[in-house]
Amino acid sequence: MKNKCILLIVIFSFYLGCSWGSNIKIETPSCNEIIYSGVVDISGKAESFSVFLVNGKIISVDDAGDFNCIVKLQNYGLHNISFVGIISSNIVTEDRTVLYLKTFPDIKEHWAKNYIELMATLDLLDGLKGTNLFFPDSYLTREDASVMLLKAARIKPLPICKTSFTDVHPMYWAAPYIEEAVNRNFSSGYQDNKFMPKGMVTRTEGILMAANFAGIKAIEDTRSRSPDLKKNYWANRYLNAAFEKKYFPKTWDLTKDFNPLRSITRAEMAYLLARSQLIRDQIENMIVEDIFSEEEPYIVDQNNEKNSVAENIVKYKEKSPKNICYICPSTLKKNEYFNIKINVDKFIQDVNPNVSVLVDLSLIGRLKNTFLLDDGKWYDEIAGDGIFTIRVKVAPSIDIGKKIMKTVIIDGDDNVVEDEIVLTII
Repeated sequence: MKNKCILLIVIFSFYLGCSWGSNIKIETPSCNEIIYSGVVDISGKAESFSVFLVNGKIISVDDAGDFNCIVKLQNYGLHNISFVGIISSNIVTEDRTVLYLKTFPDIKEHWAKNYIELMATLDLLDGLKGTNLFFPDSYLTREDASVMLLKAARIKPLPICKTSFTDVHPMYWAAPYIEEAVNRNFSSGYQDNKFMPKGMVTRTEGILMAANFAGIKAIEDTRSRSPDLKKNYWANRYLNAAFEKKYFPKTWDLTKDFNPLRSITRAEMAYLLARSQLIRDQIENMIVEDIFSEEEPYIVDQNNEKNSVAENIVKYKEKSPKNICYICPSTLKKNEYFNIKINVDKFIQDVNPNVSVLVDLSLIGRLKNTFLLDDGKWYDEIAGDGIFTIRVKVAPSIDIGKKIMKTVIIDGDDNVVEDEIVLTII
């Protein structure tokens, strides 16, 4: 009788698939792993199951119980990867959550990396127009600030037929963003009905824009929190309201000078927007750690003049700048307009054709990171012909003499060729 009972138990266990001891052990990915690739390597052990599935797809398991596969993620953000083992009528489940972050090649070691990546992952922030880079330490123009504010608010402006400003044409690419940002009270123009879209956003303007975005109202406190701000400074009521909400990066040492007219950087503006409750709630729903802790170190060298292109980008060694043809005057006068054309058609034949071309025009009084266009508009003759163009004017305050302007050409795989243009101001 005893032997018959044992036999029945063995047979019964066989038909249940011996679920005792069946388990799933996941080796990769780890719990709450942060990844930067849309292809996730999956591995682990799944023992004694008749069917094993990862994200609903049947996966083969070898005799030792090991499994390996990949899962492709279509979008940035949080993703749950499910593991299901089936044996007879029993089901064993496990799961892993991964955070697929969007990043930019030039923010790898930057103090604002977390804020930029998380906002970009939420589709609340873009890189600089026409590139796959963010340029965190570049100063923010007023037109780019309008785009950044509306993107962060998930607002898409409608086309317009007229503008409120004499220096913004209705057909200008940024005109709808500027008008919508002003209508939303995120930003404002100047008393002479000008917006100055190419002008740089000052620290005071940046704080006001971020405060308006976050719905922070001015308070009655008019005291100065910095030696270079007078008590009756027009923006004190707004600055003090922002200060109470901790809307100042800790890199802005208010015990010294606030420098209200100093330009704000793209990274600083991204940080300010990330602190708004609207965006903060979205970020905190996506991550475990508190990146908004008061102890968070916001370390940045405000005098850092390093090239904005990330150090981890590999330069082409086998490519010669001889593949690149520069077309521009060799001598110029102050206040003179001129065209720069850079023909990279031969260069891009053997590389990823998604190319960006930048020139450092700071030596002639213009933007340090200026993008040339190949869109067939304005002074560019033919779209997509590999000839990148810009029209620019030498500032009247520039000293005469030789000017060596650095150029950076980046292909779609983030590889870089650096070269230079030599001009002489007479």
